[in-house]
Amino acid sequence: LIFLPVFLLIALFARPIITLLFGAEFLPSAEPLMIFLPGAYLLGLQVIMAGDIAGRGYPWPAALVWIPVLALSVIGYYLLIPNWGINGAALSLSIAFGAIFLFMTCYLRKLTGYTLSEMFIPRREDIRTILALPKAILSRGSSDGSAAPPPAEKETPSAPTNLPPLD
Repeated sequence: LIFLPVFLLIALFARPIITLLFGAEFLPSAEPLMIFLPGAYLLGLQVIMAGDIAGRGYPWPAALVWIPVLALSVIGYYLLIPNWGINGAALSLSIAFGAIFLFMTCYLRKLTGYTLSEMFIPRREDIRTILALPKAILSRGSSDGSAAPPPAEKETPSAPTNLPPLD
C-alpha cells in the first residue's frame, strides 16, 4: 500500500510527466501506461507475497504460477492486440498480473490463515517500523549514529570438514 500514492500520482500526471521526460511526440503512450498501471501495482504486491511464500519453504508455487499466466498473456495478446494495438497488450498484461496477484493472495491465505485485512492493511506497528527504517539504516553498525567504518579485512575461513560427502 505504500506505493499506491506513487501509482496514483503517475496516473494523475502521466501526460505532463511523459511530455517533460520524453516530449510531446510520446503523449500517445499515456493511454497504455494508464491501462498497464493497475497490473504493475498488483505485480509489485505479488512479488512480496511470492517472497513470503518462498521464505516459508514453498518456492515452487511462486515459480509455477507463471506458466498459466504466460498462456493467459499469449491468448490475451492474440485476442486484444489486433483490434486494440498497444492498449490491448497493456490490458492483457494487466489482466495476467491481476491473475497472478489473485493466485498468490489465495495461496498465502490458505498457507497462513491470514485475513485480507491482515495481509493488506498496515497496522500501527507496521507503520512505526517503516518510519523507523531510515534512522535504523543510517545508524547501522554504530552506537552514536555515525556511519560505521568499513569492516577490517579478515582471513577467509576454510570450509567445514565435518560435512557428509555429496554423492
